[in-house]
Amino acid sequence: FGGKRNVLSTAGHNGGYQEGLTAVFNHQSGYNYCKHPEDAPMPYEEYVRDLVEHKLGLSMETSAGMATIVSMENVCIETESYRDLTVTAIATASLEVNGGRVCDPAQYYEEKGKSVNVKPGTINIMLHVNADMSPGCMTRAIVTLTEAKTAAIQELLGSSLYSSGIATGSGSDSVIVISNAESDYHVTYAGKHGKLGEMIGITVKTAVKKALDRHMHLTPQSQHSMEK
Repeated sequence: FGGKRNVLSTAGHNGGYQEGLTAVFNHQSGYNYCKHPEDAPMPYEEYVRDLVEHKLGLSMETSAGMATIVSMENVCIETESYRDLTVTAIATASLEVNGGRVCDPAQYYEEKGKSVNVKPGTINIMLHVNADMSPGCMTRAIVTLTEAKTAAIQELLGSSLYSSGIATGSGSDSVIVISNAESDYHVTYAGKHGKLGEMIGITVKTAVKKALDRHMHLTPQSQHSMEK
């Protein structure tokens, strides 16, 4: 970051609400951790530390990150501006292995903190807003961007792999919302009725659609094929 940022995320590393982070990241997981973590040469915690501290040159304490099987070469970035407000969505996306619809039968049960294998896939979204968002506004932004992600999948008729319904996401999606805490422009609402919510919807839906095309060629054209 180029200054103080407030972050709200579902990141596996340093997720939650944070005010002291200096960087966030999304990366393609190495050693096939997403598919076969049991075959990896080191525990995932050690892998993350090596990635953050040695490969990325960041601090474990002041960074937050997400992982995916999707190559970062397939990332999509969309920006919308209106007057003094700018919103940027950065997305990688895949539904090909664990795309699912909310209320589908569950695949895992967590008990006593035991870790479970995560099937590959994942739609990861970073959302950067140049304004100073209240914590409540950042939380609302997650609701809005999730609706936008789901709308993108619905419009593409992306299938759930666990039921006959249309997918609403994958089982391992993650999001990072970044607010500029140094901005003099303060915003408190990110729902659909406000301009910020509209811009979040446009950037996220567009980025997710493009990312699904780049990674797995999920497009209106491919969905018209009998082979699909």
